Amino acid sequence: MNPMCQNNSYLNKYSNEIAPVLEEIDIMIKTYEKPFSIEETAAVLGLKKKEVRLLMEKHKIKKINRKSFFCIMKHGSSDVCRLFCRETEAGLPYTYSKEEVAFIYGLNKTLVCEAFDKLGIKEATYITLPGLLSVIPCAED
Repeated sequence: MNPMCQNNSYLNKYSNEIAPVLEEIDIMIKTYEKPFSIEETAAVLGLKKKEVRLLMEKHKIKKINRKSFFCIMKHGSSDVCRLFCRETEAGLPYTYSKEEVAFIYGLNKTLVCEAFDKLGIKEATYITLPGLLSVIPCAED
């Protein structure tokens, strides 16, 4: 059993695997004054340095600043990068439909629909999302 699924909810997995990375990215973006190194970018995004270099080449990025960092993040292969990409593809919604929650978080749509029904909600917001994720079972890796 995945140790992040001990309480069997996706919220636990998200809180332990995704949220800390997003916090680290937020701090890095808000506090770094100089361009980010390939090593720093790779480390925070959970990517290999080679992948960062390839993305820089593909997207014609000469230095990694706040703007180009998000380009790399949108196209990277790590879990947090894929989640960010799906969130941007969904249009960064203010409220989330069942379909958007399933898509953005890479969850089984049936389980998401059951969670919405269990909570009696038709859409999720940043306020209701943690409660929703707490009733969605964590998938085994």
